[in-house]
Amino acid sequence: MTLADFLDQIAEAERRFWFITRISEMDETERAIKVRFEMLGNFVIQAFLSEATGRINFALIHSQQRLFGYDYEHGQWHRHPYAAAEQHVPVLEGLAPHPLIQFLAEVETILVENDLI
Repeated sequence: MTLADFLDQIAEAERRFWFITRISEMDETERAIKVRFEMLGNFVIQAFLSEATGRINFALIHSQQRLFGYDYEHGQWHRHPYAAAEQHVPVLEGLAPHPLIQFLAEVETILVENDLI
């Protein structure tokens, strides 16, 4: 995924997901970006992309603890399941073509099904 694709998905996320209250850039270089999505209920999402390494990380965080996430490293996706975020579960089908949007849709499901916000 390119940085431009990632930025497009961030803009779409801001329009599409009701639970996001603010988006702030934490760090950006010419080929990488780290973004923070502030949410209702004092939850946050951190999203990172490096074009140089191809690495992507998404994490749902509450009280400085990752509750759920996905990572793309060395050409492979793995998932940190909700309620068992320390686990690394391979995701053979990946998160293409819009991984940030797919991740946020899963976060929405988690938030609603578990009555978190």
